[in-house]
Amino acid sequence: MNNPLVSILLPVYNTSAYLPQCLDSVLAQTYENLQVVLVDDGSKDNSLEICQQYAAKDSRIEVYHQENQGVATARNVLLSKIKGDYFFFVDSDDWIELDMIEFLLTRAEKERADIVTCDIVINDSKVSSDYFSKIYSKDEAVERFLYHLEFRGSLCNKLMKITLLCNGPKFLKDISYGEDALFCWELLKEAKKVVYTDRQFYHYRMLMDSLTHCAFGPKKLSGHKVWSILCDETARLYPQYLDVAHARFCVETTLLLRDAAHCGYQKMDNVKMLQRTIKKYWPCLNKVSITSLKMKIYALLACRSYWLAGKI
Repeated sequence: MNNPLVSILLPVYNTSAYLPQCLDSVLAQTYENLQVVLVDDGSKDNSLEICQQYAAKDSRIEVYHQENQGVATARNVLLSKIKGDYFFFVDSDDWIELDMIEFLLTRAEKERADIVTCDIVINDSKVSSDYFSKIYSKDEAVERFLYHLEFRGSLCNKLMKITLLCNGPKFLKDISYGEDALFCWELLKEAKKVVYTDRQFYHYRMLMDSLTHCAFGPKKLSGHKVWSILCDETARLYPQYLDVAHARFCVETTLLLRDAAHCGYQKMDNVKMLQRTIKKYWPCLNKVSITSLKMKIYALLACRSYWLAGKI
């Protein structure tokens, strides 16, 4: 394919302090055949104005605005605007290395891969100059996904082929934590070949007021539903990896319970639900090498004593 169009998709909400750096890194890409789509989700700062200013200077940018409906709706609008042969999500408070699209696209075209994924670096951490790449089949990529290794559930480090959207996957509005993993899973089911490179092209900005670090509540609890769905899907499509999926469900639920305990969360029906999940799948942690001994012990203690979970 000669000079394929790449659609870069940015949901925008109250990121005016970081948006210029993000857009500058996108527009300065060494690969220039881009469609840059911005959806402002009812920002209360001047993010929309910044988007419009950039669009006035670069014809590759399309700006859309909606009343605040959440990131899932914004991302679904972005999906509906794709014109490219490939697409890539960028969070509007992050930024990317200038040769990222060129490198990932070259790998995708050379290997005829459906997904090419790179590594993420936190904030301004030093980017390694050494790298390697590896090719995975669908089954191998599924296994790496469940083990939380090279192919993880993050959405913003993957160049993906438009054909993966043939069945119209959408972001679920009732899931606010772990929705990336669920969407990646849907695309992975359609992929035939996945390429991984450990090149650190994507800079993730660690913000303490993001959902990942906020107080525990219903939005974060929706992460439990994600892994319940993924376990059901694994049982149906990849039963050979079911123990791995159950072990991952146990680990992810343990992390949720830890966050709940440390935040002083007191809705005990939900706490008991998390504890039941840990207790049910804890034996799987001894069947597969998916986590540390420390995490295994913590999971065992946490499912027996919520008070203790908050003290460790």
